[in-house]
Amino acid sequence: MVSEAQDSPILREGEPDSSPVSPNQPHLELPDAGLPGIQSPSGLRFGATLPTRADITRSLIVLACVTLIIYGMHLAALYLVQIFLAAFIAIITQPVVFHLRRQGWPMGIILIAVGLILAGTVILGGLLAMDGLRAALAKAPIYQESLSKEIEAASAWLTGHGLPMKSDDLNLLLEPTAFVDALRTIAGATTDLFRQTFTVVLLVIFIWLEAPRLPKRLEPHLCAETSERLRRNLHDLRHYMALKAAMSLMTGIGVSLWCFWMDVPFAFVMGVAAFVLNFVPVIGSIIAAIPALAISFIDHGTGHMLAVTIGYVVINIGISNGLEPRVLGRGLGLSPLAIVLSLLIWGWILGPVGMLLSVPLTMTIRAMLKGVDGCETCVALLSNDEG
Repeated sequence: MVSEAQDSPILREGEPDSSPVSPNQPHLELPDAGLPGIQSPSGLRFGATLPTRADITRSLIVLACVTLIIYGMHLAALYLVQIFLAAFIAIITQPVVFHLRRQGWPMGIILIAVGLILAGTVILGGLLAMDGLRAALAKAPIYQESLSKEIEAASAWLTGHGLPMKSDDLNLLLEPTAFVDALRTIAGATTDLFRQTFTVVLLVIFIWLEAPRLPKRLEPHLCAETSERLRRNLHDLRHYMALKAAMSLMTGIGVSLWCFWMDVPFAFVMGVAAFVLNFVPVIGSIIAAIPALAISFIDHGTGHMLAVTIGYVVINIGISNGLEPRVLGRGLGLSPLAIVLSLLIWGWILGPVGMLLSVPLTMTIRAMLKGVDGCETCVALLSNDEG
C-alpha cells in the first residue's frame, strides 16, 4: 500500500503533467477556448482559474458596499425622487431649450417660459387628477358594497352549478376593501408628488442652466473615448425617454377617450393612470386597467367590463407591441430579467417613482459600467445581446 501511494504522482500547482499516458487509456479532453485555465492530471482543461482568497474577499467587500449604498438611497428616497425626476425631465426637455437658444431667444426668457409651461401642465393635470380621485374616494363605499353583493351573487351561482364556495371565501380571494385601499394609496402618492412640483421645477431650471457648460468642464478630465461613450449614452437615454413619453401620452389619450365613449366614470383619471403607469415595464398597463374594469363591472355588469377590456387590450397591444418597436428601433438593450429585477429593486428603493424610472435608471447604470475594468460580467448580465 505504501509503495502504491509513493508511485502515484501528485501534481502540484504550476507543475506540468509528465506522467505517461497509455495510448489505449481512455481520457476526456475539452476544447480549448483560448482562455486561461488549469491543466488537470487527466488532461482536462478548465476555462477559468479558481478564485483566490483575495478575490473572494474583494467580492464580499464590493457586495457590502453596494448593499450600504442601496440602503442609504432607500433612506434618502424623498430627496432622490425629486433629483431623479428633475434630471429626467430636464433630459427630455433639453432639446427644446437648445432649439430656442439657437433661434436667438435670451436664456432668461427661455427658462421662464418653459418653466411656467412645465409647472402649469403639472399643476393643471394634478388638480384634475386630484378632483377625480376625490370623487372616486367619495363613491368608494358604494363601490365596496356593490362589489360585495356581486361576490355573493357569484358565490350563489357557483354553488348552484356544483362548485360550493362560500361568499366569505371569495371575499378573502378578491378583497373588496383592497379597491378602496388602492384608491387611497394612489391619492396619497399623487398628493405627495403634487407638493414636490415646485422643488422639481426649480431643479430642472438649474439643470438647464448648467447643461451647456457641463461638457466644457468635464472635457479636460475625460479621454476622447469616454467622452464619446457618455455622449452616445445620453443621446440613447434622451431618445428613449422622449419617445416613451410620446407613446405613453398616446396611450393615455386613447384610454381616456375609450372610457368616455364606454361611459366609464372618471375617464380623465383613467387616462392619467394609463399615461403614468405606461412607464412601468411589464405590469404597468395591467395595473392601470384594474380600476376601470372594476368600476365597469360594478356599474354596468360583466358584458360591459369585457367590452372595456377589449378596448384596453387593443390600445396597449397596438401601441406597445405595434408602434413602440417601430419608433424605438433596436429597443432598450436590457434583458427581460434585468427589466423585471430593476422594477422590483428601484421600486423598493424609491417607491412608486422608482418603478416609473426603473428602466432609464438601469440604462444609466449599465452605461456607467461600460468600459470599467472588472464590470464586464455585470454589463453582460444587464444587456440583451446574444453574442
